[in-house]
Amino acid sequence: MREGNKAFLPLLLLLRNAKNALRFVGINPRELCPDFSECSITNNMALSFSELIQTEKLVLVDFYANWCGPCKMMAPVLSELKQELGDALTIVKVDVDRQPAWAQRLSIQGVPTLMLFQKGNALWRQSGAMSKAQLKSQLQAYL
Repeated sequence: MREGNKAFLPLLLLLRNAKNALRFVGINPRELCPDFSECSITNNMALSFSELIQTEKLVLVDFYANWCGPCKMMAPVLSELKQELGDALTIVKVDVDRQPAWAQRLSIQGVPTLMLFQKGNALWRQSGAMSKAQLKSQLQAYL
């Protein structure tokens, strides 16, 4: 890589991570923002979140922050849960620092906070980190 291109490396890593995060939750990133600019990811995610929680399918939303230790502990738990449950559940991660309007709208006071939605209705809510077994047992009644 030439010296001049190194300045773009953080932006490329940010965009690559955003694409992977969208793929993790089962969203085709090209559908949300074809040009992958940071602005369009932020704006389109806010719009599509509203549409996403209106679906018939169960949607588990993880409200988190990058600086939050317990939030980082939940990432592998959610990944394993998604592998086990497959298409029975959509998992979405919402960074409260980047989407403060959604955090305020849903009265998110602490992170991590997990919420389960179906047809726009909040079915379940829990704050704090938990094991995969605990989370799975909490969700079992809705699956």
